Amino acid sequence: MSPLALDPLALDPLAQALRPEWVPLLQSLTALGPLAVEVPSHASGAEIRVLPFGFRWEEGQARFQTAGSEVRLFPHTWATAMARPGSPSRLECFDWNGDVVLRVDLPIRPEGLEDAESFLEAWAQDSGADRRALNRPRVLSSATSIDRSQFLRAWEELPDPQAFPFLLARFGLKRRDALRLAEGRFTEPLPRADALLFLEMAQARRLSLEVLVGNRGCLLCTSGPVEAFRREGARAYATVADTRLRLELDRLDRAWLVLKPGPRGPVTSLEVFDRHGDLALQCIGGRNAPASGRVAWRLLFQDLGCRL
Repeated sequence: MSPLALDPLALDPLAQALRPEWVPLLQSLTALGPLAVEVPSHASGAEIRVLPFGFRWEEGQARFQTAGSEVRLFPHTWATAMARPGSPSRLECFDWNGDVVLRVDLPIRPEGLEDAESFLEAWAQDSGADRRALNRPRVLSSATSIDRSQFLRAWEELPDPQAFPFLLARFGLKRRDALRLAEGRFTEPLPRADALLFLEMAQARRLSLEVLVGNRGCLLCTSGPVEAFRREGARAYATVADTRLRLELDRLDRAWLVLKPGPRGPVTSLEVFDRHGDLALQCIGGRNAPASGRVAWRLLFQDLGCRL
């Protein structure tokens, strides 16, 4: 169970519960000015500064967009929200496991501070309101009794990578189990250290990539070249477009090179998982690149010693 698999509001006497009316709550955030948004996970995180640009709600998702990135929010997975007044005031949303799925630092400026305090007051939940315990167990699935040949044939027939979640649902597989099942055909396991070497090489070669970092409640998508990469002790940091990525190296577990069918040819990606079996980082190369760009990506993986 997560260290936060308790009511987080009981752990901080300064915290204020907010009403879980997610759509109007998120809409009202955009009126406060520039927001510092973080999407955390057990082994990674992504931080981005979001300017006011409006708010989109479609098909059960909220979307914040910047010039080079998009934050997708899935409020149906959220259990509660809390806020801490201060400079800056911070909003945190939690899922049913008690894990933080979204952090938002509200603007720091005289009028922004006043706006933030008004925002927190307006959205404060009655202190006597009943809050359900945040200790629902994780629902786990495993690869059992799967016809591998049928699964690989279905993988080969995918119209594009965006259909991959439907493949997982069809066969009742967790993502990591699916990659393990496809080894030798569409996936190749990589040493954990190669994931960091991959980012270093992508920076040196100025290759553009799509990066996805997220959790069960939020997903941050960004694209562009790796502008900076560095290691500091047990962490590594990378900058892609307007997003700062963070990796907790001691919490990473397995990595795979993955090939998925695409309308312009196979799409190559690197997928890194944490010790919980959750996807910590996904780097997609050459999805919309010209043929020369896709070749450059395949050469990078060949230089890493990949044979797929």
